[in-house]
Amino acid sequence: MERYLKNLTLLSLSDPDQLKEIMHEQQQLFDEKISKLKLQEQEIELKKNQLLALEEQFKKNQGNLTSREVEINCKEQELRSQEIKIDAKRKALSESEQSLLDYQNKVLRMTKIFEKMESASAAKILETLDPILLSDVISKMKDKKAAEILQNLSLEKSRSLLKKGK
Repeated sequence: MERYLKNLTLLSLSDPDQLKEIMHEQQQLFDEKISKLKLQEQEIELKKNQLLALEEQFKKNQGNLTSREVEINCKEQELRSQEIKIDAKRKALSESEQSLLDYQNKVLRMTKIFEKMESASAAKILETLDPILLSDVISKMKDKKAAEILQNLSLEKSRSLLKKGK
């Protein structure tokens, strides 16, 4: 309807005035389009800047991730190294525990054997043992048998054992 009224108004004008009016309308349309294009251009520029900022943030985050990945890999390597050390220490501890258990069984077995022997015979053999083993065997014996054997050991060995017993 509005267009129809404009066309009627144009028809009532003279040719030069009609041309001026048409040119004026065209100029307004052109100005509106330029204004819209400028707004679109500003929006595009804003979005471009936002994208650039996002890209920069992405690169920064990517750099952080890369450095963290390297850090994590180093920590994993350290952990594997520590696990290997711990496993080696566990194995050594297990072997030590087994050796200790074997030694304790040996001491108990020897104690039973020496307790069944005559004190003088047992003392002659015990005299030749390592002082620590001798001490461990004597300490596991019943007091009466240990006393009998100590009487048959050399004075030096007996004193040494009694000093360790304190």
